[in-house]
Amino acid sequence: MLSVNRFAFNRSFLRPVTTFFGAVAVSASLLLAGCGGGSVEVGVNVPPPVDFDLILSVNNQPINAVNVLPGEAQKVDIPVGSNFEIASSGPVAWTVVTGGLVVNPPVNGILVYKDINMTPKFISNARYAANTQRVGPMPYPVVVSFIATSLNDSRQIAQLDVAVY
Repeated sequence: MLSVNRFAFNRSFLRPVTTFFGAVAVSASLLLAGCGGGSVEVGVNVPPPVDFDLILSVNNQPINAVNVLPGEAQKVDIPVGSNFEIASSGPVAWTVVTGGLVVNPPVNGILVYKDINMTPKFISNARYAANTQRVGPMPYPVVVSFIATSLNDSRQIAQLDVAVY
C-alpha cells in the first residue's frame, strides 16, 4: 500500500496574503473613483462659458445674420444715413477703432473720418447706438470697428466691423 503524505497547508499563511490583496484592491478602487474613473486627458482645454454675444439692428430692424460671440469677428455693410444699435447680452467695454486708431467718441460727439460722420447717441455696457451721415463723395466704404471686451472676463473679446457705404 502506498502511503501518500499529504502536504499540511498552513492556513495562517492565507490571512496576510488575502488581507494584502484586499487592501490593494480597495486602494485602487478609491484611487480610480477619486480621479473620475481612471482616465486622464492631457492637453484638453475646456473653453470658459461664453460671457456675451453681440447682435445688430439697423434702422430699428434686427439683422438676423449678425450674432458675434467672443473670439469672433464679423463684418456687416450698412448704408450711410442709417442709425444702428449693437446690443450685448452681457456687460462689455466698447472700443471704437477706425483707420487703425482708437477713437471712442463720446455720446453726441462726432467721429469724422474720410467721407462719413458717426454720432454716438447712447453708450452703455450693454448697448452702443449711433447715427451715420455722408459728408463727402464716398467712393468706397468706411469701416468702423466695435470691439467688445467682457467686463467679467477680459479674455473674451468680440469684434463687429461696420462698413458704411
